[in-house]
Order: sequence, then structure tokens, then C-alpha cells
Amino acid sequence: MQRSSWFIAKHIGRRCIVAAGASLSIAGTAWAQQPAPPGARALTGVVTDTAGTPIDSADVTIASLKRRLTSAADGSFRFDDVKPGRYSVSARRIGFAPQVRTVVVGTEGGTARFSLVPTAHILAPVISSAALGGLSGVVGDTAYNIVAGAQVTVLGTDRRAESDSLGRFFIDLHPGRFVVRVTRPGYDSRMLSVTIPPDSGRRVTVWLQPGEDAGHNREAAALEALNGRLIRRTPMSKIYTREDLAKTSMTELSQLITSGAGTPIDGDCLAVIDGGPRMHPIWDIPAADIELLELYPPKSITTSNETSLRVPPPTVLDLNGQRLPPLPTHGYGCSVAVWVWLRK
Repeated sequence: MQRSSWFIAKHIGRRCIVAAGASLSIAGTAWAQQPAPPGARALTGVVTDTAGTPIDSADVTIASLKRRLTSAADGSFRFDDVKPGRYSVSARRIGFAPQVRTVVVGTEGGTARFSLVPTAHILAPVISSAALGGLSGVVGDTAYNIVAGAQVTVLGTDRRAESDSLGRFFIDLHPGRFVVRVTRPGYDSRMLSVTIPPDSGRRVTVWLQPGEDAGHNREAAALEALNGRLIRRTPMSKIYTREDLAKTSMTELSQLITSGAGTPIDGDCLAVIDGGPRMHPIWDIPAADIELLELYPPKSITTSNETSLRVPPPTVLDLNGQRLPPLPTHGYGCSVAVWVWLRK
């Protein structure tokens, strides 16, 4: 009887320890998802996904204060020295739809919670070196099936190809920077940038997402406008592909523009996002989010319609399409026109 009592007590004790550990774990998770107490002149918060899992390295921005930081491993963030007032705070991360929250910072500070919605999983194009010059590759879908009959077009040129029964294609291209569009009925189109060096070619694997993009007409018009700019551009303009951006140590868009244009640029200037009509301040766009960057100093396109390259003073929207507080008037008169295509 004593042995049985000892065994039962020991077994119950183990269960209590396990249960207590589970409770602590659950409590720890809940705590990690709750915004920390802010305190005076502070704005704190947490970024999670819709399942409540913390999201680290999300960009959190207070646009009107030109303040940006990234969330910690537990999804938390904290802005100090924030005056009392009402602010639009945005959070975004690649792979999730961005969100905007209106936060009131009072005498005890303010808090914000973001629950980002995952976007459709789209495999990024894979770019590798190839001994054969030019651009070669394979087109597949997100289920890893071969896609035949896909149209591969190099914008700004007359070069194009169609994927064969094995999904393969080849386009003879000279060294340079190119923008490639891949389309096929029944799939969302893909745009990618590629740099072909003088000593080798590039091989790409492009994955198409089944379905028809709801924004197809707008996207087609934006890419057609891009095609026109690439055709008419002069050597004064600059094009940076994702491969170019990955090689640089610059982390901010303003640094890239200053280097490419050879002149400092105001961080309040607006960049056209994904071909428009959305625009966004360049200070709030990290280089890691960019697939393609277009820079057009004055008279860098051979056209008499120079107004097409000026950034007008429109309603300023963030990356979630939400209205931002008006920027200073001097932020619109940028000396360099900037187009940014974000990574998908």
C-alpha cells in the first residue's frame, strides 16, 4: 500500500509540474502577444499574424514623425519620446498584407496591436549563373508543375520567347539590366528584374500563381508605361535590379537615390509604387523591399512631355492605401523622378 501511495503521489506530482509548465508557457505566449505598458511619451505594441504568432522584423512606421523601426523576436516594438496626439501607425512585412492603425498617445502613452493577414504564398524567382550568355530558364507553377506556352517578354526591347513543353525558354541578350514579364492565361503574371554580366548568362526559374489577378488591367497598364520609359530612356537614367540592390551595402532608398543620381534628395520626396497611382515617401521604403528601382533625372527620357516625369502633389497614401497626413510642400518638388517596384 505504501508503494502504491508513493507511486500515485509521484505520478500526480509529475502531472502537476507538467501542467504548471504548460500554464507558464501559455502565459508567456499571451504576454508576448500583449503590448507592453507604454509609459509617458511612449508608443508600444505588438505585431502578430492572424493566428496570434508573433512576427519579428516587421517594419513599423509613424509616417508623420518620420520614425521607423522593426519588431523584435516576440513581435513587440516601442517608440520613445512621442508627444501626445493622434498618429497613423503602419506595420508591414513581406508575405503579409500591410495594416494601418490610428493610435492616440495620451499622458500615459499609447499602444497598438497589429494582426497581419498572410498573403498568397508566391515562390520568389530563382536566379543563378549560367555558362551560356543571355537569359534562359524554366517556367512552372506553385504546385511545381511545368507551364508550357508562357510568354516571356523583356520590357524595353523586342526580345521575347515562349516556354516549350518542358517549360524551358532562352532569349539571346547582351550584358545589362533587364525587366522581364512572364504571362500565361489562367495565371497571375510575374515581373522580375535581372542583371546579365559580361562574362556569363543568367538562368531563372519563375513560378506562376494559378488564377486571374483582380488588378490585372491596372498592372498591365503600369507595365506598359514601364515598357515605354525603358524604350525612351537615355544613359542619364538609372535602373537597379534586385541583384544590384543585394550587392550594395546601402539599406535605405534615399541612399540609393543619392548614389545613383549623384545629388542629395529630400526624404519627403515621393516614389511611385508599382507603377502608380500609389505614392509613398522615400524615407519609409527600405532597400530590402525593392525588386526594381527606376531613377530619372531631368531630361533623362527622350520625350517632350516632361511633366510625365514629375511627381505631382496627390493625396498621399501609405502601402495599405490609407491616407497619410499631408507632407510639407517642398516634398513634392523632387529633382529626380523615382519609380519603385516592390518585391512580392
